Amino acid sequence: MKMTDDPLNTDQKCAYSYAQLFESHPQAMWVYDIESLQFLIVNDAAVARYGYSRSDFLNMTIRDIRPQEDVPALLESIATGPRGHEESGVWRHQLKDGRIVFAEISSHPFDFEGRSARLIMALDVTKRLVAEQKSREGEELFRAVASVTADVIWDWNVSTDAIWWSDGLKTVFGHSPEESRRNLEFWKTHVHPDDRERVLRTTQTAMDRRQQTWKDDYRFLRSDGSTAHVEDSGYIIYDHQGNPVRFVGGMTDISARKEAEDKLTQQAALLDLARDAIIVHDID
Repeated sequence: MKMTDDPLNTDQKCAYSYAQLFESHPQAMWVYDIESLQFLIVNDAAVARYGYSRSDFLNMTIRDIRPQEDVPALLESIATGPRGHEESGVWRHQLKDGRIVFAEISSHPFDFEGRSARLIMALDVTKRLVAEQKSREGEELFRAVASVTADVIWDWNVSTDAIWWSDGLKTVFGHSPEESRRNLEFWKTHVHPDDRERVLRTTQTAMDRRQQTWKDDYRFLRSDGSTAHVEDSGYIIYDHQGNPVRFVGGMTDISARKEAEDKLTQQAALLDLARDAIIVHDID
């Protein structure tokens, strides 16, 4: 005779499995009572991350892990927020040692032992937000420096091929930075045709060889079709695998210097052809 599973035993097994899943989940999780805001259960990750013992948590409410100045916003969110599944954004949480972290909160309402409750998943995003803030500050500083320099500053995202030009592109060469910020094709088509292959080869070689810096002199076409002599140099940033991800640099118009050097070269050649003796001596 075939024995069938005991329904009660099966339910108990499922409940035990869900409890194990909750306890061992690597993300901080807890359940709180919607009416009193008291913690009802917390998992091991929450205990480890926040520094409170399990008994500490069960004697606290969710107000107690918020900085005091954030509590009114918390209460307002609870009073006016949606009743279903909710992605409530990023909130500040205070650890037992007083440190403040940023947690991205997801929650879901359910009935817990006859009480209206919410299951919370709290993902610590502090490091990510700090990195993003530093990146924004770095970008702002970069843009500020670019706005006050006489050179043309450029920033090429190698991964996406997007390129950013400073307003110097308009001032120095007459090109609109906005119209030129699509991809690298603008720069390629404005490198003088006789120099293009060589310059493209030197940039690719620098990245293939994992060089940190690159520099080249070439001719660049202005918006009116005239030719400028430029000195271009860049700094290459690589990822952990050694792939180039960003190429930042500056382009200087050296046309006046180039013309002066050419004139000096021509004058020297003419002096060499002169039949008369030419003597240069110290004035003293």
